[in-house]
Amino acid sequence: MTYSQYNPSLIATPSATLNYSIGIHKFDPEVSKVALSATSTVPGVTVALTPKEFTFVGEHESIILAISVDQSVNSSNVPIEIIANTSIGSAKFPLTFTLEKGVVVVQTLVNGLLIPTTIHVSVGQTVTWLDLIGVDDDGNGPVNITLRDGSASSPTLVEFDSWKHLFSQPGTYSYTASSIGSPDASGTVVVA
Repeated sequence: MTYSQYNPSLIATPSATLNYSIGIHKFDPEVSKVALSATSTVPGVTVALTPKEFTFVGEHESIILAISVDQSVNSSNVPIEIIANTSIGSAKFPLTFTLEKGVVVVQTLVNGLLIPTTIHVSVGQTVTWLDLIGVDDDGNGPVNITLRDGSASSPTLVEFDSWKHLFSQPGTYSYTASSIGSPDASGTVVVA
């Protein structure tokens, strides 16, 4: 078996549990049933796979890997290993996630969902907005982030794009996340 991941970059953050689609590819005709597990050597990192078991219907199956990181984790890289066990043996698939603190995840604007809606950072820290909204056939989905004080705004973000902004002064900064086809969502960055 081999694997592929559909996201251009792999990040983990204490701000939210992030879900990644992973493709498992069959290359041996003897393989049908697969049992999966995942581990991390970094304390404070939790990984879950869905499904944990499957039977190949064709040559390819997709799974979801959910990664959660505790606030105490300081490792810049978070290695994860997926282990696939079959009747003819096992295969290991290593992945390395980059730990980014100060991340706001834009998952869907239909429900006004920014995770977290309020984020606390230190003076001189960068906040990253990560867009996880897919663009549909009608062109709905691209996101723009605009600080309400007019000091900064993102370029248009599409799924898996991110935008970073450095906050060099203390204060409370409100922002709007807007997307075609969805109501605006509001969030706050508190800089101390």
